[in-house]
Amino acid sequence: IRFSDTGEEATISLAVQEKTDFIAIDDHQGRVFAKHFNLKPIGSLGVLKLLLKNKTIGKKQALNILTDLLKVDYRLSNKLLEEFKDAIKENKDFLPWGT
Repeated sequence: IRFSDTGEEATISLAVQEKTDFIAIDDHQGRVFAKHFNLKPIGSLGVLKLLLKNKTIGKKQALNILTDLLKVDYRLSNKLLEEFKDAIKENKDFLPWGT
């Protein structure tokens, strides 16, 4: 697999070397590749969800971070964006990386 960014390759290599369970990565190709090494990829929305769950940040801060991500061309489907916003507003559990 060729990566468009060597950052993804380095991130996966380090996660394998350090024998981590999770890896923070948004790139689809990188996520697929990470799964080949039994790593569980977690994207930016997953990180926000964990920060909210652990009460490290509040709802308003999570929405502000999401807005900032979108301003720098963070790619996210409208459906996923709305589901995440609704989950935050309604205190629902949200698992952007699946079940």
